[in-house]
Amino acid sequence: MIIVTAFFYIYVMISQAEIKKIRSLHKNKGRSQHQCFIIEGIRAVEDILGSSLDVLDVFVVKGGDSLTPGYKSFREISEKEMKSISALNSPPGILAVVKIPPPGNINPEQNLILLDGIKDPGNMGTIIRTAHWFGVNQVVCSTDSVDIYNPKVVQATMGSIGYVSMFTDELSDFLDKYSKEYSFAGLMMEGRQLKDVEFSKDSGIALIVGSEAFGIREEVEKRLDVSVTIPAFHSQNKPESLNASIAASIAIYHFYGTE
Repeated sequence: MIIVTAFFYIYVMISQAEIKKIRSLHKNKGRSQHQCFIIEGIRAVEDILGSSLDVLDVFVVKGGDSLTPGYKSFREISEKEMKSISALNSPPGILAVVKIPPPGNINPEQNLILLDGIKDPGNMGTIIRTAHWFGVNQVVCSTDSVDIYNPKVVQATMGSIGYVSMFTDELSDFLDKYSKEYSFAGLMMEGRQLKDVEFSKDSGIALIVGSEAFGIREEVEKRLDVSVTIPAFHSQNKPESLNASIAASIAIYHFYGTE
């Protein structure tokens, strides 16, 4: 049963044109054309509703799970219709269409994280979610990273996409532009052990995370203030490397979670 308090819940048949538009948001081309993205699941949608993002529509399957309302109306659709617009194999029964926010400006007084060539949507989304947890609300992605509003990225953020300012830029240009505002620390296979690296709290800290396959690219690496590594606790039969989002989470806690 859907619980609604102080808001209204209506049945409006979804048109084929709307279905086509929402399905187009599964792809980068459609998101660029309509400047919208989708997010699915009760908790994720509730978090988005509580953010400053502009939610255009919320679709709920009739007879679905309970949710706490936070939007002026919910559109009730059939399970078949939900399957036609969902990007998931097993739709959770609630989907929101959200306006992509316009590009903002970097706040040099706030810490940030830079992602260099992160292709895996799960890794990208998890890093954004971790950044939000530790109060780092600026994330800059290289132009060749996975699209920020890819449905798989958005799902992995579990709603944190609504609370973190996202930017896309050429990272080498970004590092040159903000070299006086930030100290840049890059996660590398070789470098100073993470536990031995500290920055002055008077300067902003920018953590750079590269892809698992290629790491941080050379033109970014040469602009780093320090290369840091997370050492293995034993040398025999150790994995080749840590998952990018796991490594990022450890470093995020070290730099931003211990103040």
